[in-house]
Amino acid sequence: MNRPRRMCNALVGRGAGLLLAAVFALFMVPHAALADTSAVATVVVDDVHDSTVLAPSCAPPPNVCSVFALPPAPTPIVQAQVIGAPGNLGRARIGKSPSVFANGVTVGVEARTQGASRRARATAEFSDGWACPGTCAFPASPPVPVLTGFKINGVIDDLLANPALPLDPSFLELTIRYTARDAATGQVHESFDLSLCYDSGPCGFRATLNGVDITSQVQIGTNALGQTTLSLDTTHISLRSPFSTWNDELVAKADIQSGGSTLNHVVDFFSTFGVEVTSLDPTVVWVSQSGRVSATSVVPFADLSVRKLEIKDEEFEVKGSFTLGAASDGIDPLAQDVTLQVGTFTATIPNGSFTRHGKHQLTFEGVVDGVKLEVEIRERPDGRFKFKAEGEGADLSGTVNPVTVGLSIGDDGGSTTVTAKFKEATK
Repeated sequence: MNRPRRMCNALVGRGAGLLLAAVFALFMVPHAALADTSAVATVVVDDVHDSTVLAPSCAPPPNVCSVFALPPAPTPIVQAQVIGAPGNLGRARIGKSPSVFANGVTVGVEARTQGASRRARATAEFSDGWACPGTCAFPASPPVPVLTGFKINGVIDDLLANPALPLDPSFLELTIRYTARDAATGQVHESFDLSLCYDSGPCGFRATLNGVDITSQVQIGTNALGQTTLSLDTTHISLRSPFSTWNDELVAKADIQSGGSTLNHVVDFFSTFGVEVTSLDPTVVWVSQSGRVSATSVVPFADLSVRKLEIKDEEFEVKGSFTLGAASDGIDPLAQDVTLQVGTFTATIPNGSFTRHGKHQLTFEGVVDGVKLEVEIRERPDGRFKFKAEGEGADLSGTVNPVTVGLSIGDDGGSTTVTAKFKEATK
């Protein structure tokens, strides 16, 4: 059942006018060392440069900045691109990608070289400052749990993924980094780092979250074009006071120097590194200087597993199970929205749409946004829930392995990645 939401959370649902008013009011109040919003995209290909910089001017304290809305994909907030000799390309962008995170920001880079003595490098950097409007700073309010989600999905050169390949006289590097610090104390709330390098031989492949090695969570796969893919979907929870202000920074860098190699090389993470902030206290919502808003509170499932996922053209079938988190106050699909994600496809079934069959089974059969859906949720005696869903007419374009599957019911939810079985479309 949904928890009561106080005034601050109403920011999410009262329209753009109230949101912007709250944002402007927020930044008229002095805050400790809030970072100026800035976005920089830089590309160099064979010494040909392109750079786009966005840095709204900020007045002296109380540090009032211009507020703008991050545009969704495909429109970036900044983008740089250089197309060099045939086969040589560099791109960098900063913006939103709803297929990655509905409320987050994404940065992306791509570098390609073809032929000897070529170089392509791209860098995308975004920084922002966060605070909670005055209505969130309740007296003697305890620290609030904040969930930060990270998603990465891109194409890497085989040299970065397979150290057993014959040595190649080239240099390749990919760096993806996120840092969130308390504006007053400089204390790090989150630090995420992914780095891969090859310098005439393997020289590093590591992912860390707050100093803990999570390389084992990185998934290496193959897409429909036979390219090597790298993906990671992880989260971290930290505690923050509603009185606090904090700054975050996203950085993505790709660099390829082919040296004497005549092979084609690629690192393609163009707009695929996403970060989203979610307040797990439904009474507290943070707003950033760029107009980002912390996502609606979701209590994570204790676990979500998928045992079957088949995709065929515009059809899919998924079967799995989940366990509610320890902080959950229960679910009621009869009275709550149910959202299902399969790869690039997302659909929300409005509350009141499910029908009860017996004591422990709920089903939905109908059409949502032109897609025919059949969804079943069943509670098991041990308290775990099973679910299955079938869809026809779904837009699954761009969905490749590993595929993200997500399910949310009211303010409970979770997601996981799974290797789907792709069936050939009937001709």
